[in-house]
Amino acid sequence: MKAIALLTLFCCSVALAPLPARAQQDRATPFLGTWCAQGDPAKRTAISANGFLLTLTNEVGSTSTGHVMGMSPPQIIADQWGFVRGTLSPNGRTISWTNGTYWARCPTRTRIDLQGTWYAGGDQSKPCRISQRGSVLSLRNEIGQTASGSFTSKYDISTVWSGMTITGTISRDQNRIVWSNGTYWTR
Repeated sequence: MKAIALLTLFCCSVALAPLPARAQQDRATPFLGTWCAQGDPAKRTAISANGFLLTLTNEVGSTSTGHVMGMSPPQIIADQWGFVRGTLSPNGRTISWTNGTYWARCPTRTRIDLQGTWYAGGDQSKPCRISQRGSVLSLRNEIGQTASGSFTSKYDISTVWSGMTITGTISRDQNRIVWSNGTYWTR
């Protein structure tokens, strides 16, 4: 009887072991980016990642941490919003929430191309990097820290660094990003 109990405990603990950070990031990828609450482009929402930590921002600016559950279908849980659960549609274009609302991918429009090398404070000895796929951004700062981000409007981006949401405003000539933490990057 003790052997069965130990085997059951072992099996359950193996099943509950957390996924490696990379696997968690890969599961979150379909959720990342800018969304429109109720499909309305005026009600921008976003999901960004910093490692395996997700930050969800709703249309009124309220934020929640989140985590991905399941793969068939992929679901995301908003921890600070009463653990509301969102299910991603098979085509990846809609998240249907258990509170009766939904987020749809916002209509595509021409995005600024931020891809490439940037310099913290304009100092060429402090290179940073932005990779871009549509409205989803991957950023690396001058000390090698990485984060994900997304466009919140044509000239504004949002990202989460070490658990802190930082927004950036892109200059009209697209050669400078002024960050909400008082720093800036140039190319």
